[in-house]
Amino acid sequence: MAFIRKACIAILFIWFCFALIVNVFGLPFYFPSNIAPSNEIMLYRGEITRVASASLLALLVARYLFELKALPSLSIVLYYGVFFFIGGIVLGIRDNIGVEEMYFLGGIAVLCALIKLELMQKRKEESGKFKRDYF
Repeated sequence: MAFIRKACIAILFIWFCFALIVNVFGLPFYFPSNIAPSNEIMLYRGEITRVASASLLALLVARYLFELKALPSLSIVLYYGVFFFIGGIVLGIRDNIGVEEMYFLGGIAVLCALIKLELMQKRKEESGKFKRDYF
């Protein structure tokens, strides 16, 4: 099971890198492989990205202000995915986006679930290790 989770996260990383490189050269590329969506869908996905980014930044600043423990990097990716999923549903309902145009949110939900399983496994593995406090 750990191999499957790692493989899916590795595929996600490769997709991120590919999408980044393609966008640098000026070709918009959307999940999972939609190269030329309509302008309405491009605006919808841009709004989702802004909502997810603003929500994530608000969470991180609130954690800093309340002096909570810093989040691991994979947890930050998970929270971004959760905010992206919730924002996609809320904005889709607000803008009357059809369900067929929101299919990519299913992929986001699966990736979030895999990341959550990976975090749970890491927490389980690290709970039994002896940690020395040098201070």
